[in-house]
Amino acid sequence: MSQKAHCKRHEPEFRKYLGLLEKKKDFIKDKKYQHTPEQIKLIETQDLKYVSYKRNIEAKKIDKLQSQLHIIDAANKTQYQHILFLDNNTEMKNFDLAKKLNTHPTFLSRRTNRPTLSHMAYKELEKRIDRKRELTIVEQKLEVRRALKDKKIKKPILVKSGSKNVAPIYKWKFERKR
Repeated sequence: MSQKAHCKRHEPEFRKYLGLLEKKKDFIKDKKYQHTPEQIKLIETQDLKYVSYKRNIEAKKIDKLQSQLHIIDAANKTQYQHILFLDNNTEMKNFDLAKKLNTHPTFLSRRTNRPTLSHMAYKELEKRIDRKRELTIVEQKLEVRRALKDKKIKKPILVKSGSKNVAPIYKWKFERKR
């Protein structure tokens, strides 16, 4: 006697001809985390050296863009104060200065020549910074995967599982090298 396959929720009789279907709500709830499409492609096709090479290229491009975009630095050394008035404590806790000044968080320390987000070069810089961050995460995930495949070392303890923004964190038992 074969057992009946159960879905997470009841399948209506009129949809029985479609077979057992997982509901979208169940699928979204069960999904632990999701990688960005770029991360999936890189993890599946490339090795660690390639990813670190691409990350270094992005870092150099970011440095070049930042050196072109930062014009006045002497005026930023003078001490000025910005006074912003807020109504209550909840507004103060949720306050985002970068959003209020319409600029990237890296430019908050500037007093003059603080660019807005609408400036095209800064949008490109922001995209490159995000890409570098993604490549760093992929590189960390590949390093962890390679370390887990090593048969000589005992299995580590999972401290924190990974997500699309963070590589998983493992703790290995310390072994003294002879």
